[in-house]
Amino acid sequence: MIDSPVPPVVEAFPIRNSTPTAVAALLERVTKAIEQVGKFKPEGLALAEPTSGTILVVAPEAELLWWKEQIERFDQVQP
Repeated sequence: MIDSPVPPVVEAFPIRNSTPTAVAALLERVTKAIEQVGKFKPEGLALAEPTSGTILVVAPEAELLWWKEQIERFDQVQP
């Protein structure tokens, strides 16, 4: 039997206070900065889905909690 890699999970997170595009852009900038500064390198991606008001995260299942926490942190009312 050949071991096949585990496919990533796709999870939708609702955005309540901001816009999916704004939160996804901020997440992209933050994850790049984290990669430059530390040893943690998120494997997943956050994709804005403006029509549904969500962010789709494509990531290993073990990373989903981290992405959820970051999305909640950055989903703030825009001034």
